Amino acid sequence: AVISMQTRIDKTMWCQAQQAQQEATRMRCEALTGLSLPFAVGGMFGGGQDDGVTANSPYLLNISDDISLAGRLLYFLPENTQISVGSEESNRIRLMGLGITDHLCDIVVVAGGKGVEVQYAGRGGRLLVDGVAVADSQARALYHGARIIFGRAFAFR
Repeated sequence: AVISMQTRIDKTMWCQAQQAQQEATRMRCEALTGLSLPFAVGGMFGGGQDDGVTANSPYLLNISDDISLAGRLLYFLPENTQISVGSEESNRIRLMGLGITDHLCDIVVVAGGKGVEVQYAGRGGRLLVDGVAVADSQARALYHGARIIFGRAFAFR
C-alpha cells in the first residue's frame, strides 16, 4: 500500500512538472514574439527549415560600450525575404526609441549568400551604415562587420 501511494505521488508530481515546463515554454515564446526576437528559426531552437534561415545565415548582433548589453540581441536574416525594421508591430525587427519611425528600412539577403542590402524607407528617422547616413530610398550593400545604427540608440554589426 505504501509503494502504490508513493507511485501515485510521483506520477502527480511528474505531471505537474511537465505542465509547469510547458507553461514556461509558452510564456518564453510569447515574450520573444513581443520583442520580435526569433524563437524558432532554421532548425535552431526547434524551428523548421522552411523559414530561410540556416546555420550560415547572416545576422545582426547588437553592439554596446556596456558589456552587459553587448551581444544580447541577435536577429537572423532569412534569404529572399524583405525584413522590415521599425517601431510598428508588423515589422519583423521591432525597435522603439528616438529616431525610429514606424517603418525605418528594409533589409534583404540576396539568394545564395551573395550579399545583404539595407534600403532606407525615407520617412524620417535615422539610419547610418559605417557612420554615413543612408539617403532617402537609397540601398546600401552591407559587408561582414559593417556597423549599422538604427535611430539614436541601436547599433548592430
